[in-house]
Amino acid sequence: MRDPRNIATVYYNCSQSNILDDFKETNRKRITRYECKGQLIVRINIADAHAHVHMRHALYHERPDISIGVSSEVVSEIRENCHLDPLQLRTHLAARFDIKDMTAKQIYYWWSNSVQSKYQRHKDPIQSAIILLGEYEVKKCHLLMSTKTDALTAIAFSTPMIAHAPNVKEIHIDATYKTAKGRFELYAIVGQFQGSGFALGYLILDTHKDIELTKTTILTEFFNHIQNLGLYPEFIFTDKDFAEINAAKAVWRESHIQLCLWHIKKAIRTKIRSSKSKKNIALTADFINFPFIDPTFLPTTEMTETICTIPAQKEVLDIIQRHFHLHPLIPVDKNGTFLNADEIWKSSVREMYEFCRGDNNPRLWHYIYFSWYTKNRWELWARSCYPKIPFGKTNMIIESHWKVLKHDYLYRFHRPPLDYVVYVLCEKLLPAQCNRFYQLSHGRIYPHWWEDFKKEWKQCVLRSVDEHILDRYYVDSDKWICSCLSYLQNRFLICKHLVKAVGGTSNRLIYEDFRRSYQYPFLIWKPLENAESIIPDSSSGSATIVDERIERNEIELDDELPPITNEEFEKGMSELEEYLQHMREEFDAGNLRHVRTLMDASKKARNIIVDIKKKGKKRVRERTWKDSRPHTMFLPD
Repeated sequence: MRDPRNIATVYYNCSQSNILDDFKETNRKRITRYECKGQLIVRINIADAHAHVHMRHALYHERPDISIGVSSEVVSEIRENCHLDPLQLRTHLAARFDIKDMTAKQIYYWWSNSVQSKYQRHKDPIQSAIILLGEYEVKKCHLLMSTKTDALTAIAFSTPMIAHAPNVKEIHIDATYKTAKGRFELYAIVGQFQGSGFALGYLILDTHKDIELTKTTILTEFFNHIQNLGLYPEFIFTDKDFAEINAAKAVWRESHIQLCLWHIKKAIRTKIRSSKSKKNIALTADFINFPFIDPTFLPTTEMTETICTIPAQKEVLDIIQRHFHLHPLIPVDKNGTFLNADEIWKSSVREMYEFCRGDNNPRLWHYIYFSWYTKNRWELWARSCYPKIPFGKTNMIIESHWKVLKHDYLYRFHRPPLDYVVYVLCEKLLPAQCNRFYQLSHGRIYPHWWEDFKKEWKQCVLRSVDEHILDRYYVDSDKWICSCLSYLQNRFLICKHLVKAVGGTSNRLIYEDFRRSYQYPFLIWKPLENAESIIPDSSSGSATIVDERIERNEIELDDELPPITNEEFEKGMSELEEYLQHMREEFDAGNLRHVRTLMDASKKARNIIVDIKKKGKKRVRERTWKDSRPHTMFLPD
């Protein structure tokens, strides 16, 4: 407390003084109390910067037992096995010691204390992190820059994966927060290899004043260091952080900056749902390229409602997504028409303008155009501005990297010290990534996207294709392009028309048989050499005979089915009748949950009956293999 003479007085009492007997409620065993009248009084004169300390203790008594009850043997075992997490450590200790009186907090305390000795090199976490990175030079984690001033702190280092930088075509740049105590931002450059992300370098940055120019300067220096190690990507993915964008443009002038599609849609969705008004922005010279735009189609200050109505929001996002995917290498109609980058931009502006005009929404048009469709903004997110098509669309590779770091390695601490974060990156995360890279490059494992690719490929195989498909879409399997919307927006650039055109099967899909490319052909499949198409050739206009295996649409049937015997038939019928009788009895008894389980189990049989009934009603003769299923194949017409 403070008295009128600017003197603050603080009182401390002996923890075993009897005046603290009723200080607070507790369920714990009370320590022994004494009439010691022990007290420490500190008086501080703030104006004179002078302190007076007075202590009195009337009785000399025993100190309380402050031992934490952990033997030296257990502590030694914890120190030797601190690589285990506290839960694993408790199981490990239980197999060797009697720990029934040892709490989880005690184990955590000694584990934390032991881990601290692994990474703490200085009382200052920043200085400790720099010293620690110097030690990790032997593990190929090279310190690139270390700056500590009153205005900012910046520490950057490369990873062992930087040795593969010359082979990296796509990188992802992003920052995450709250990984360490303080206001540190952790930036990463993650390179894409076979569709998986691997960290090439990290930057730890703390700017005491959030000035974009300062961040851009530091990021530019960091990117220059990484570039000098051999990184020259073709595509740079980022969110709409202009400090990252400007720094990347300054260093990698020939690379294409590509905004993350997910962040684009999120930013637009948030804005068009808002009702906040914004001052009109002066028209730019871009309108010279668009004579169809009415320059008076502008919002007024009286417009305060939501920018875009709920029904129109999805349409806007669908248009944005389609414009994002357009590219000069992909046809836009059944005639095989290709638009150049400038034509795509102008036609996209026209489509968006006509939509806003038709919806009579000048606020939406004003926001969309000036934020996304002016030439300099369009070049940041439309992939048509670069002659090649990247494999990625979003920044999810680096978002997944952050998730692994926080959920798998930093979950034990809430905002740990900076040197511990560096320790985890260099000792835990990066060795795991190097091991995964080795396994990927040697074919021991497959990238995560491979399962999704196989699933989509098989779905394309099973879908039906119209015989007159060439009247609707332009399909070129040699270049692996199609004018359908599914192909345009597919993450793997596949669609049922192309898969059917090359005789794609759902059997024996081997990772090594597929190769993706940034240019024609976008997908190469080795079995294509021997496969025959089921789609008419666009040059001849006549269909070719397909391989019988493909024509059957993956129906695998033996040439000679074994005949069923009377015994097998009677036994099968008896079991089905018992099944139906049991289900009827349980239904009458009110056991509805059990009946529901039986009904779900018999769904396949009920679907077969539906197919048989449909076949009986058809008046058009079916094609033997293509329109039949195994249970309707041999039914008489």
